[in-house]
Amino acid sequence: MHNLIDENVIEQMKDDLDDETCHKLIGLFIEETTSLLADLEKAFEVMDLPTIESVTHILKNSAALYGAVSVAIAAKDINDRLSSPSKMITREDSQLLALINKTLKVYNSKYNKAL
Repeated sequence: MHNLIDENVIEQMKDDLDDETCHKLIGLFIEETTSLLADLEKAFEVMDLPTIESVTHILKNSAALYGAVSVAIAAKDINDRLSSPSKMITREDSQLLALINKTLKVYNSKYNKAL
């Protein structure tokens, strides 16, 4: 498994913005992703496919934007399948929940202290 955070993305953000703005944006990403994780957990419990599709659509983009590459790839894979006519999902797709949780822990430990 690759790293949970692509540090090059974060460094590019710091180059494009100042450190303070970058940390604020990462803080917002952590908050939003925490909320999306809660929504996704509920959706997987009842296999609410429209909600899973909606949340993975948001996650695939925001995770990529903030360097959470593994989350972005997994969310995109699920979202692509749910966007197709077959609406295919598997029980293994719920592993995305653990991946998001693990990624959030890394972001929190690395960036929340600087927020």
